[in-house]
Amino acid sequence: MARKNESPQKAAMREMMKGYLKENDISIKDGTDVNAVMRDMMSVLLEGVPDQEPDEELGYSKYDYRNKDTDNSRNGHSTKTMHTSYGDMEMAVPRDRNGDYEPQLIKKYLNTVTQDMEEKILSMYAKGMTTGEKIKHFRNLRGISQETLGQLSGINSATIKKYEYGIRNPKPDQLMKIANALGISINVFMDFDIETVSDVLSLILKMDEQLDMNFEAERYEDGSFNPATIKISFQNSLLNHKLGVYMKARELQENLLNDTERFSSEEEHQRAIEALSKDLDAVKQSILDDSKIVKKSVRGISVKIYLENE
Repeated sequence: MARKNESPQKAAMREMMKGYLKENDISIKDGTDVNAVMRDMMSVLLEGVPDQEPDEELGYSKYDYRNKDTDNSRNGHSTKTMHTSYGDMEMAVPRDRNGDYEPQLIKKYLNTVTQDMEEKILSMYAKGMTTGEKIKHFRNLRGISQETLGQLSGINSATIKKYEYGIRNPKPDQLMKIANALGISINVFMDFDIETVSDVLSLILKMDEQLDMNFEAERYEDGSFNPATIKISFQNSLLNHKLGVYMKARELQENLLNDTERFSSEEEHQRAIEALSKDLDAVKQSILDDSKIVKKSVRGISVKIYLENE
């Protein structure tokens, strides 16, 4: 059966693991088998993380000599044994010619990976759309190159490239410049953790302060409102139209999750879910790509222009 509400990243990981187990004729029968697979996975991830770090130190990615602006360079790898909860494993650590490179995640003289570090490493490979991917997405929507975005934002195009590749993360002031250059709100790049009742209500109350909203509900005989009938909507037709588009996309996703009969296998069903999840992400980004002002007291069509000194 397909997993409901599963992220595209987790679904892709599930398919990758299925392929790995099948191609290598591996059968998971007990905890020892699980530990062996996790050990192989951790070994790959342990080598993958340090291999990306020199890009930050040297200022250019591997083989990207056009953007090289330093007399330092990569100098192969050294080998070290790491002790993890999955057993000992050999990993290749990148070196630089000048000896200036200091590993960030796996420190130079560290030979034990704690459980917290293991969780951090795994989490790096299980995130949704990154800030860099969002920058690239909206840059492509605008039809502009990294060089043009660099000129518009006042940021070196090589730095833009590092942001998009995830080699570096932009600081808030740099992110603001990029958002302004792309003509979008910086909030598009932010991830909001909404977990508590306070989180939800503070957001709704803030929207009610600044937007024209409708709150509707049926009443009991004593005049109090029936919580089960509460409906919240906007008086702005543009907002309602965009929400309608999103609702339709969600409906298609929900229907597909529940529709297993027309697929010949679980793998085929899962591939269809992954494809639709990508489409839903595209819909989300599309409805967010709008700078029209919908604040209270604003009449007619007004567009917010993002200025660098704003």
